[in-house]
Amino acid sequence: MEYIDLRKLKSGELKQIRRQVVRLKKMGKTGKEIEELTGVRQSRASEIWTAYKREGDKALEPKKHGFQKGTHLLLTPEEQAEIRETIVTRRPEEFGIPH
Repeated sequence: MEYIDLRKLKSGELKQIRRQVVRLKKMGKTGKEIEELTGVRQSRASEIWTAYKREGDKALEPKKHGFQKGTHLLLTPEEQAEIRETIVTRRPEEFGIPH
C-alpha cells in the first residue's frame, strides 16, 4: 500500500484528509479500514481522531509552523533604527557628497 505523506500536502488538502478520517471514524470504520480507504497510516489516523475528540473542528485546521514575525530578532527596534540612520548618514559620504 502506498501511504500519503501528510507533511507534503498543502493546508487545504491536509484539512480535507483530516475531515475524511474523522468522518470515517464516526461511521465506525476501524483504523485498518481507514488506512486502506485514505492512504493515511493507522497511527496517524488515530492521532487525528484523538486531536479531534480533544479540540473539535479546530483540530482539523493545519497549524502554522516556523518563526512568528519579529520573535527572533537579535537587535532591538532602537538598535535597528540607529543602524539605519548610520547607513543613511554615511552613504552620501561614500560618494563624495556632503550631507
